[in-house]
Amino acid sequence: MKFKISFLVLLASLGIAYFLFISSDNKVNLSEENSSLADGLGDKGSTSQVLSSIESSPNQLDDQTEPELAKPVSDLSPSYDSVMAPPQVQNEAVIESFDQLLTEKDGKIFMDARPVELMELDNLSLMVSNLSAHLTSSSSARVMADLSGSVKRYTTERNDVVMHDMQCSNVVCGLMLESYEMVSIQDALNDISSSESFKQNTRGGVMRILEENGIYYGVIVTSISDTNITIK
Repeated sequence: MKFKISFLVLLASLGIAYFLFISSDNKVNLSEENSSLADGLGDKGSTSQVLSSIESSPNQLDDQTEPELAKPVSDLSPSYDSVMAPPQVQNEAVIESFDQLLTEKDGKIFMDARPVELMELDNLSLMVSNLSAHLTSSSSARVMADLSGSVKRYTTERNDVVMHDMQCSNVVCGLMLESYEMVSIQDALNDISSSESFKQNTRGGVMRILEENGIYYGVIVTSISDTNITIK
């Protein structure tokens, strides 16, 4: 009987010892898993720092990929704008009169064509009409009379072109024609600018064609100074 009780006590002791061993092993495994999990969270923390670093400088990529602004390339004279040309970046210098298109350097006279190329129709028309306010020279007045008479005779012979306005200052003349046909405006600008009156009285300038509401306008801005000019 005592042997049987001792045997049962032995079995119970072995069972408790096995349970304690299993529990200890499980704790070791859990500690290792927790350690691995902590390492994983540590990696995620590093990733967050990298993302924070990128987010703190969002313009870094934008600065590297910022496109360059398109640059205008048309500086030719005589200058003909495309009728359906898209709006251009308005970078032209502000001028109060076509007289300011002319500048002198090293004994040469230059005309800046860019303001004429970029102006809208209303501004062009206003600039032409305002030239008369700067006409004080009798010799320039005679030049204007000769040029305007030549243009009037030309438009009278043609039924498809009308002289919208023509005025001169002491150094510059401006002419604006209009027509329902672009070809008619092109022909008129070529014919008038190459006429004897223009050859004798003008020293070069800028020509332009533009369209508004189905009407085509031709513009000539020309120097009447004593010296031939260079277009820039």
